[in-house]
Amino acid sequence: MKKIIMTTLMGISVIGFSLTNKEIIEQGGVRQKQTFDKYFNGTVEKSKRDPNLLNKVYPEIVLGLYNRNKQTFDNELSKLGKMKDGRKSILKPLFPSFNEYINENSMFTKNFLLNFLEEKDDFQSYIYTATSISLENFYLNMNTLLEAEKNESSVEENVNTVMDYLYHSGDEKTKEDYMNMTDSELDRLVSNEFMKLNAEIDKKILSGNSKVRKHGNGVKSSLRKTEKLYNKYQENFDAYINSSRLKPESKEKIKKMIKFEKLSDLKFLIQSLKKPEVEENGQQQQQ
Repeated sequence: MKKIIMTTLMGISVIGFSLTNKEIIEQGGVRQKQTFDKYFNGTVEKSKRDPNLLNKVYPEIVLGLYNRNKQTFDNELSKLGKMKDGRKSILKPLFPSFNEYINENSMFTKNFLLNFLEEKDDFQSYIYTATSISLENFYLNMNTLLEAEKNESSVEENVNTVMDYLYHSGDEKTKEDYMNMTDSELDRLVSNEFMKLNAEIDKKILSGNSKVRKHGNGVKSSLRKTEKLYNKYQENFDAYINSSRLKPESKEKIKKMIKFEKLSDLKFLIQSLKKPEVEENGQQQQQ
């Protein structure tokens, strides 16, 4: 799993210029450092427990990511408005469905971590990481598709970059295993991971006190709603990808990437329920 905080945020790149996903992520590293330096004077490792993380850094970064997503969507919608191929009506529900999904997902993640995170001191960094990655994925997805429509040979590199970026070290499957799966196989894996997370919540509820049981049922309800809204968003994105003139194999790769992103998100949350491994010298291993 990636180090929490240190490798998660992307800056607001200039929209309209061709960038690879690798360049976008690298620019994000620079933007992230600038933001953390502004609030923490370069002491990033101490930021996990500093209230400024959620009070100042989080709103600034999240708003920036949201605005970039919206601008990208609005630009594409405006471009399609000049065409007569019907794609505008297919694109139109995409961003609203993403917003519905991301809002519920953020509420679920916050309540899930508040109630069940094993390392309580890491709550701020976990919620910060989970939310920012979910927002940045939308931009990476749009960039992958839009760049492919200009140059289809870019698909391979851009998809590989995202899967490298989100792959969890220690996963029982390799990145190549996921890449060799079909879209429907990855879709089933995502559904299975939702069920695994639900089962983990059940375990926490059964072993917890009355307060945990009370809040746990609310978390389970939010998870069901999150899954429903995610499926709606994913179906809308799949429909827009299918409406493109890309080759079937290119469409398949992009759709698989989107499902892999959610799979990674769910694995991240399940991992948060476990106590960090400790090396022989007593130091916590880096995630």
